[in-house]
Amino acid sequence: AALTLNLSGCLVGPDFARPTIPRLHGAYSTTTPTGDSDAGDLACWWECINDPRLNELILEVTHQNLQLRESNFRIAEARALAGAVSGRFLPTLNQKDSLFHRKNSINSTQFGSPLAAPFNIYSLGFDSAWEIGLFGKIQRPQQSANARADAISEAWAALRLSLLAELATSYVDYRVIQERIRIAERNRNMQVQTLDLVNNRFANGLVPALEVAQAESNMYQTAATIPAARQQLIQSRNRICILVGKSPEFNMDCVLGEGPIPEIPSGL
Repeated sequence: AALTLNLSGCLVGPDFARPTIPRLHGAYSTTTPTGDSDAGDLACWWECINDPRLNELILEVTHQNLQLRESNFRIAEARALAGAVSGRFLPTLNQKDSLFHRKNSINSTQFGSPLAAPFNIYSLGFDSAWEIGLFGKIQRPQQSANARADAISEAWAALRLSLLAELATSYVDYRVIQERIRIAERNRNMQVQTLDLVNNRFANGLVPALEVAQAESNMYQTAATIPAARQQLIQSRNRICILVGKSPEFNMDCVLGEGPIPEIPSGL
């Protein structure tokens, strides 16, 4: 035990030291209660929005997004490499077996009579080696492999959080633009009726031509906002398609359908 302690103190290179975090300004240094319940709430933060369609999309993006799937494979690779490095602490055994079947040629006299019966030659052997990790030759690579695996796992968690946040933002934008289009179309229809009314009043000499021009201007201004809003709706739809791993040509409008703007909790 004493030898183990002495050797562990002879590792090459400094041990990892957690960096110190600078103190925040007093206005930002308020403590936030932490605990398992908070971590659980953060793990499924989108459920606070209470939108079943968004929940389905997020479930799909976690299974279909190519970047997340690639990161999953990278985590498995890093864990496998860390396990392989840990195996260097164990002894290695090598076994070599061989079998030769020999029959003398009738023209050969090197191994006795050429009429001798065929014979077999067996060989069996093994060797063992156990490398002691002096000066961190094995410990440091293992620590590096474990740290790399942890870093890749944290990168996956950050990527997942970023993708889900981007999906939720695009989904809310999609619903907001849908509502803007509905309001613009409703206003345009009312302004068309107002223009008809003003035209009738103008035909009867009740209003000047200026009011007709003003009603036409209001109607055309409102109608001009609808194509731009529809273009923004297509852009939001295409972002959602890409995030869930589908082509922009996919009929995502049928999947999303119509719906109200989700209510975002104040604490989210």
